[in-house]
Amino acid sequence: MYEDIYIVGFSIDATLAWLCSEKSVSAVFVFYGSRIRQYLHIRPKVPTVVYFAEKEISFNPQIILVQLQQKNQVYTHLVNKSHGYMNPFDKNFDKLAADKSTNEIFTWIKL
Repeated sequence: MYEDIYIVGFSIDATLAWLCSEKSVSAVFVFYGSRIRQYLHIRPKVPTVVYFAEKEISFNPQIILVQLQQKNQVYTHLVNKSHGYMNPFDKNFDKLAADKSTNEIFTWIKL
């Protein structure tokens, strides 16, 4: 049996991770979860850290962030980058921003 379970999700997997935030896991970290907007009724029971890129084509992250910031256990970050900033294979990859976000996750899980 594991003592700690952390879920990290990107894009569509971010929405799945968001849905898991009501379960018995240690923490949830989501990146670019545009479809979270369809599941705003979810009430995370564990620390849930949400990262949105400021520059998104398909939705306005600021609108979702305002709603998420009103929830307990939700910690939001609006990163001044484009979607894909965490992905080293994406044209929008930004190593400094990706390293900063990764280090923030490590702080949460105390690595």
